[in-house]
Amino acid sequence: VKETADPYRFVQRLANAMTDDVVVVADMTIPGYWCAGYLPVAGPNRFAYPLGWGTLGFGFPAALGAAASGRRTIAIVGDGGFLFASGELATAVQERLPVTIVLVNDGGYGMLRFDQDERYGKRFAVDLVTPDFVELAKSFGARARAATPAQIEEALAWAAKGKGPALIEVAAKFAPPLTTSPRWPLKGKPEARP
Repeated sequence: VKETADPYRFVQRLANAMTDDVVVVADMTIPGYWCAGYLPVAGPNRFAYPLGWGTLGFGFPAALGAAASGRRTIAIVGDGGFLFASGELATAVQERLPVTIVLVNDGGYGMLRFDQDERYGKRFAVDLVTPDFVELAKSFGARARAATPAQIEEALAWAAKGKGPALIEVAAKFAPPLTTSPRWPLKGKPEARP
């Protein structure tokens, strides 16, 4: 099924590009949900992920903390969550932190959009106007480029070759994994759902 195959292949490509010393920090974003379920890491303290509701925007600032330890860090973020703290690009550049931001841009709050489509068949306040993230990162002095999901391995290799922060923008709309809470089967009609 394409709905689950594409994001799963994306996670496999991430795994193929990672070295054993990399730390991955995922935000509350559909690609982060996929990474939490399916991304293999080399050992303990190699993957950070917020559990619970209300933690959108955690990924990038937390990745800066991991990168400040000197370890190469990959932040898996969405466009909406990244905008919570995009100004921290200044810190990443100033401190030359070894962080790569993999920003999956679906033009809004993808999980909320999916949930609204599933439950109500209409959308409200989930689609966002977003900046050109590559140019935004470059304006702070970070290296930045776009990549397709199929190009993520090569793009991560490019990011790892340089010093300091890098941003990779990936334009993609992924469906959440089947284990994501809004997809759990609920009894009753959609209007009876919480």
